[in-house]
Amino acid sequence: YDSVLRGEAFRCLDGSTEVPSVFVNDDSCDCPDGSDEPGTAACAGLPGASFFCRNEGSVPRLLYSSRVNDGICDCCDGSDEATAAPGSPSSCPNTCRAEGDAARAEQQLQQAAAREGLRLQRGWEQQAAEEVSKWRSEKERLVQEGLPQLKEVLQEATRQRDVALEAHVQPSEGSLATRTSGQRQVDPNLLFWEDFEGVSGSDTLGHWVRAAGGSAIVVKDPKRKRGNVMSMLRCAWGGDVFSTNGFSCSTKQRCKVSYWALGAPCQGFSTGTKRTEEALLDAHSWLAVPKSSDGFKDRLLATNLSDDWARGWAKRVYYEYEFPAVDEFQMLGSDEVSFATKQVHFMLQAGGP
Repeated sequence: YDSVLRGEAFRCLDGSTEVPSVFVNDDSCDCPDGSDEPGTAACAGLPGASFFCRNEGSVPRLLYSSRVNDGICDCCDGSDEATAAPGSPSSCPNTCRAEGDAARAEQQLQQAAAREGLRLQRGWEQQAAEEVSKWRSEKERLVQEGLPQLKEVLQEATRQRDVALEAHVQPSEGSLATRTSGQRQVDPNLLFWEDFEGVSGSDTLGHWVRAAGGSAIVVKDPKRKRGNVMSMLRCAWGGDVFSTNGFSCSTKQRCKVSYWALGAPCQGFSTGTKRTEEALLDAHSWLAVPKSSDGFKDRLLATNLSDDWARGWAKRVYYEYEFPAVDEFQMLGSDEVSFATKQVHFMLQAGGP
């Protein structure tokens, strides 16, 4: 409608025709879409025609022309019912000023609430930053004050452990654990409790884990997974055996045996005193272990075609033996060889020349 304000011709909003500016709001419907009479009811019968409410002092609005002169006040300035006689039920008072004041007051309240919310947010952020700074300072203080005490506790625990370890060292005449004068003697039970941890390669095994053949020693696990382990370079018929004579543990004393072998494939334990070929085969065959009906399980865990434990042999086989849940378990029918159950496992690394 800017062209009307400039006194120029008005083109109907649907672009169908053009009328002089004086035809706009002259109470005569000249445009097919009724757009030349936004301020009168002349085009009220046309679908989609609209009426403009100026509503000075409040919010202007558009409404359908069909609502003009329908006896209902839609514009706050009453312009949609301008033809009604003053004082008649269909006449509409101008309420735009009061309506606008109420809208502005509500808007001011909302703005004030938003400003207060922002103020509180900044305050909480500042408070949180101060609390975090305080916690960090307190943490630093506790660390500085508590670290020396923790070091003292650790040193005392280490000292007590060393005393306890020394208390378990007992000479055993005829045992391979016996040292010459001036050498430390190793308590064999600690080997099981710590899975050979803390035992150097120069320490031989105790009387109940006896190495024969001169090659079974305690070494560092080459895979760096189990600390120190026992290395058997040859199996029974090759001259390397070990026994557990005299050792027994129960559910109150958890035990774990880990060993690996490099050389001829072998697995199992035996007291194998018979030197016949049949007895030797029985001594290191998995067929010598108790049946699965007794709760014993043995299973092949993995094979690997390339492993540095195999020492030139193409295949690596890893077995795990799991004992039944009873107090004690005798292996190979020997009274001298009994092992703990529950969580005990034998782990064997088998290889070949």
